[in-house]
Amino acid sequence: MAAGEAMSGITYRVRRGVDAAVQTAMMGRLECMASEETPAERREVTVRRAPKYVPFLILGALVGAAAAAAVAYGLPGDESFERGSVFGFFLIMFGAIGAVLGAVAALLLDRRSIKRQKRAIVEAVPDSEPDDGA
Repeated sequence: MAAGEAMSGITYRVRRGVDAAVQTAMMGRLECMASEETPAERREVTVRRAPKYVPFLILGALVGAAAAAAVAYGLPGDESFERGSVFGFFLIMFGAIGAVLGAVAALLLDRRSIKRQKRAIVEAVPDSEPDDGA
């Protein structure tokens, strides 16, 4: 939904010069906040860019899998163990460590986004045409 589009019969416009990316993110969050019963004329909202945790977890696990392959197949090993078994062992260990490191990276970025949050004032603008429900 683009900034300035109608949501629940109310169109919101951002004041105080917030850039387009922040405005679009704010419009998505305001969609769930808008109510048809008692729309407020002006609201103060907090806008921030928070990371998605799942991509960080997946990326960390994939980096761990790559490290496991490098250790299992790149280094000389004991002949009593098959390389596939060694890879499976390191895959579990390095994949878990990589996922944990990815989660830590996402948490650090989330903390940073809290420090960089912005406040904006939005106001209700009457619709020029009614909603079709589409």
